[in-house]
Amino acid sequence: MIVARVYFTGKPGTFTAEALQDHGTHVSGTIAGVNGTTAPAKGKTPAVTGLTGVAPKAFLGNYNVFPGPTANATSHDIAQAIEDPVKDGMDVINMSLGGGIRGFQDQLTVATNRAAKAGVVVAVAAGNSGPGVNTVESPGQAADAITACASTNNHFFGINVAAGGTTPRRSPHSLPTGTAAPPEQHRGRPPRPARPSQPVRTRARSWSSTAGPAPSRRRSATRATPAPWAYWW
Repeated sequence: MIVARVYFTGKPGTFTAEALQDHGTHVSGTIAGVNGTTAPAKGKTPAVTGLTGVAPKAFLGNYNVFPGPTANATSHDIAQAIEDPVKDGMDVINMSLGGGIRGFQDQLTVATNRAAKAGVVVAVAAGNSGPGVNTVESPGQAADAITACASTNNHFFGINVAAGGTTPRRSPHSLPTGTAAPPEQHRGRPPRPARPSQPVRTRARSWSSTAGPAPSRRRSATRATPAPWAYWW
């Protein structure tokens, strides 16, 4: 930890920058946890070994807008906490927070975009207002931010099992026995009509209506280069 600042203009001097809430500490471990860290056992949860952060041993700066037990922060405090790490030379800003949007020129989206234009990578949570249209919160709606969100669906993969002669237990998401699964639906494009089958011709070569293996799809992946500096709230 190379920087520790606190932002609480409502009553200056009330709190220090010490991180008393566990959320920021958890995020900082995800960012810069030392390679080979062991999480100790707790209650019924066993110890977990071999943990590591995304950028092990990265330098951290603590720009705390939720000091002490505080669960809310003002926009001008957060905007200042975005500007300061840019001045301090940080390379990455991580904001695990969100709130309502205040018009087109929202103060926090503007501050976030300016930080990104200054060369800082800004990662922001989408907020907790979804699902639905236009539920990404501020500053996650900043055009130049990398905004992360979570999603879910009702897909289920499983089979019925029986043990000791008991009645098979079915998942609430599984289909009754003997029921065919409904055809998969795709958005944006209607299903392709079935083609009439073609007879098999036998000559020097053969053609068949039986479909061959589906063509493989090439997958691309990008690997993030760990930044030498990281920053969290």
